Amino acid sequence: MPQLAFQDENDLLSALRAGDEQAFAVIFKRYWYHLYSAAYSKLQSHEAAEEIVQDLLVTLWEKRSVLLITNLSHYLNVSLKNRCIDHIRRNTTKEKYWQYIQSYFPVMNVEEEVIANELEDALEKGIEELPEKSRVIFKLNRFEGLSNSEIASKVKLSEKSVEYHITKSLKQLRKYLKDFSVSIWIISISQLF
Repeated sequence: MPQLAFQDENDLLSALRAGDEQAFAVIFKRYWYHLYSAAYSKLQSHEAAEEIVQDLLVTLWEKRSVLLITNLSHYLNVSLKNRCIDHIRRNTTKEKYWQYIQSYFPVMNVEEEVIANELEDALEKGIEELPEKSRVIFKLNRFEGLSNSEIASKVKLSEKSVEYHITKSLKQLRKYLKDFSVSIWIISISQLF
């Protein structure tokens, strides 16, 4: 379908639903900069804004046949707003964890900081060694702050299954990090003196 035929938004949406790549390219060219600018103004991060807009447009393409869109501009703007809110919420949750850690270990000397960095690296490696589904569920719960019911609907499992994966992940991480328990104890004791 020639690009001129896409002047009407309904024609553009119909072509998109039919899987027309040129229609998607027109949508991309027409909306990308506006969406990126709006995301950047909310997040103040080029990387986050680009990632959110890219994810939004990829989702639009992947779900083109099932999305019931009547106003494309409105759909994209509302979706972008929701994704920005989710991003801010996830980062707020991470910030709360970091503040907790800082309050637990208020002032670290160089040795304690090295141990804390090694612990963080080990935790990241331990998380990467979890089975894929457990790793995804654990990250959604601990890093993005989603509840078990939110995770269950997102990954299409029961809440009990989500709970099982989180419990299993915590057990495996405890085993993986057992060597660091002494280091944590040393840091804790040194804070008392």
